Amino acid sequence: MSTNIPSSDPIHDLPVTDTDRVYDLIDEHADTLDLSPPVVKTIIDLFGRAYERTSLAGRGSIVGVAAAVRVACQLHDEPRSISEIAAVTDAKEKLIARESQKIQHVTGEHTTPTDAQTYLDHWTDKLDADTETRHNAADLLNEVHFLRTPAAAAAGALWAALASQNDRNINQEDIVRETHTSAYTLRKVQSDIDSG
Repeated sequence: MSTNIPSSDPIHDLPVTDTDRVYDLIDEHADTLDLSPPVVKTIIDLFGRAYERTSLAGRGSIVGVAAAVRVACQLHDEPRSISEIAAVTDAKEKLIARESQKIQHVTGEHTTPTDAQTYLDHWTDKLDADTETRHNAADLLNEVHFLRTPAAAAAGALWAALASQNDRNINQEDIVRETHTSAYTLRKVQSDIDSG
C-alpha cells in the first residue's frame, strides 16, 4: 500500500528532517497492520498536525508515527491493540500511549477504546475461526470481567471458546501470535470466565 502523498500534504510542508523515513514508516506499518486508506490518510494528517504543534520528530519519528497509528485506529474503530502496534513499530507501549495522549491533546481529536466485540470479529476473521467458535467466543465475551483491556478480553474469550471445544485447528500459540496477548493473560481470562 502506498500513502499516495497528496499535494497539500501536512507532512511535506514541515521542517521534518527525513520526510521519506516518516512515509516509509507509515507505509510499512499500514501494510503490516492491514490498514485501510482512510486510516492511512488520518495517520498522515495526525502526524503532520502534531509535529507542527509540538515538534513530534524531536521525540523520534518511530514513536510519533506509532502514536499516530494508535490514534488513527481508534478514530476509525480499527481493532489494533497497543501491543500489536508496539510489536509492529518497535516502539514501547508506554511511549506510544504517552505520545498518543499528546497527539490527541494538540490536535483536539479524542478517542474511545475500540469495543471488545470489534477485536473479536477481527481476530476470528484473521484466524479463520469457524461459526461455532465465533458464536461461543461472543457469548463468553459477555462473561469477562472488564478489568482488562478490550483486546485482552476478546483474546481471552476466543481462547476460552477454543479450549472448551476440542477443536485444535487454532491453538493458543496462534492466538498469542495474532493478538499479541500473553498466554498468561489468555489463561487468566479463561479462569475468570470459568469461575464467573
